[in-house]
Amino acid sequence: MASPAVFWRGSLLYTELDTGKDKERKGKYGMWTILFIILFFMVFGQLLGFSLKAAWGLTKVLLVLVILPVMLIFLVIKGLLAIAFPLLAVVGLITLVKEFGKLR
Repeated sequence: MASPAVFWRGSLLYTELDTGKDKERKGKYGMWTILFIILFFMVFGQLLGFSLKAAWGLTKVLLVLVILPVMLIFLVIKGLLAIAFPLLAVVGLITLVKEFGKLR
């Protein structure tokens, strides 16, 4: 009996006997591929969810602490105070409403 050869075709893992008798499976998912995908999501699914939560948290921090102040300063420097002041007022109101909701 010939030993099975494991190889990659595209992004899928296939097994095929060295004798070439397994040609009818061409183009279908192999058993090892399905097993790999199931175990991959079992093991790394929770880690993927945690990483998405962490990335969203970092994006919010970056937006609030870096991008918004720089954008407001840029608008004031360019003379667009008519846009910068209402934007600052809306962000301030949203912050007040959120903080008031935490107090209750």
